[in-house]
Amino acid sequence: DIQAGFPVEFLVGFINKGSEDYTVETMEASFRYPMDYTYYIQNFTALPYYREVAPTQEATFAYSFIPNEAFAGRPFGLNIQLNYRDASGN
Repeated sequence: DIQAGFPVEFLVGFINKGSEDYTVETMEASFRYPMDYTYYIQNFTALPYYREVAPTQEATFAYSFIPNEAFAGRPFGLNIQLNYRDASGN
């Protein structure tokens, strides 16, 4: 369970299984309506990382946010999005 009004901290691991460098650009999180994930309940700040991860290498990224107390006790979906690209920008 996530407690509203208090910091939530987590780590996301990234493994580059490709043959070229990847750049991890940002990570962001949001609460979504559980019956329709296209509906945002609360959006959290995107944190910039811009870190290159070479082939066969691993990296860990920290993220934290504070859920609004107005949403305490309600069920939501938590969406965590790690944005990255390859050398071609894809």
